[in-house]
Amino acid sequence: MPKPDFSDARLKLARAREHIADVESCIGTFLSTDFYKIRFENDQRERRTKIVLDSLHKPDKRVNAIIGDAVSNLRSVLDYVAVALVEPIRGGPDGIGFPFADDIKGFTGEVTKGSISVCGVVIRDHFISDIQAYKGGTGHAFWALNKLRNIDKHRFLITTASLAGIKCSFRNANGIVFTDASMGIVAGQSGILINAPTGHIEFTDNPRPVFEVNFAESVDVRESSAVKFLHLAARKMESCLSALDVIV
Repeated sequence: MPKPDFSDARLKLARAREHIADVESCIGTFLSTDFYKIRFENDQRERRTKIVLDSLHKPDKRVNAIIGDAVSNLRSVLDYVAVALVEPIRGGPDGIGFPFADDIKGFTGEVTKGSISVCGVVIRDHFISDIQAYKGGTGHAFWALNKLRNIDKHRFLITTASLAGIKCSFRNANGIVFTDASMGIVAGQSGILINAPTGHIEFTDNPRPVFEVNFAESVDVRESSAVKFLHLAARKMESCLSALDVIV
């Protein structure tokens, strides 16, 4: 079998990582703005203190578009891998695609009967035993990418839920210190972060702002943080390419 050329797949992966960096840059820019304020509300009758966070505005939807670009490029890597494996044998990319399924039964059938099987038993077994691009498989992230790309490509921008809040350390009335505790609300809204008896909570450092963009689709992404999921998918793709470099 001719040695497959994965250079195009690696270029797509590099481009996806640039988009991921752009998402992180957008979040960093948002964190540098005055997007929140903290206020304390004392209820003397109930002898309780509420710590309220007002999230003053939401980020714009450009971050959703960039997330969609990252998803699209990551998903394309997989088809580029399939083409690189099969094209040297049968020629032409038509009808070649990375095998996905919604469960193990469908995945095994598609891999066995699909275009990847042309490459031989070793590669086919690698897809079945190691890559497992189906819901709940080792390649669950690849399956989720495929679903997310279809949403971004055929429907509208991938929906996300932006969470704004603070990270802080505090001591309770029993002297127990909680370090780097994160508390947040939906961006653009107000909400109670802490509701405790007066004097029960004492900050041990200055609260620091946090902001996170999570997926809000019905797809089981598992890593709800968009950035964490995209990094996970990129790492899995790099591992996939490295493994195929060895076995083919």
